[in-house]
Amino acid sequence: MPKVTQTAVTKDILINQGADYRMQVRLCEGTKSERTPIDITGYTFECKIRESADSDEVLGEAECHIIDADNGLMEIFFDDSVTGQLPTDGATYDETEQYVWDLYAIAPEGDITRIINGYCYVSPGVSYD
Repeated sequence: MPKVTQTAVTKDILINQGADYRMQVRLCEGTKSERTPIDITGYTFECKIRESADSDEVLGEAECHIIDADNGLMEIFFDDSVTGQLPTDGATYDETEQYVWDLYAIAPEGDITRIINGYCYVSPGVSYD
């Protein structure tokens, strides 16, 4: 089984405080024009948000689910109870807080690879309790 060997992709995300957030990720190998899905059977994934890369405190952790292992498809999911706890100081929805996030894949044999990383912007919620 091939392991994930790509360089981490940078992707910034915007999360609305107090709302569910989902994103599907397909792991592939090969060139841009000839990508082949990686079989992720037996893999586990970790996805966390922190204030900064060197911060010890985890502000939010996603549930990670494999959707289609043979075709390398998985999903990260931040539940509204998690996003509702993400600190924001903004007075309106467009005054976002900036944090960092990443997604790691753990292969069955134990190899750990960072798949995606970037900034996580959190927009303050108005209607959630």
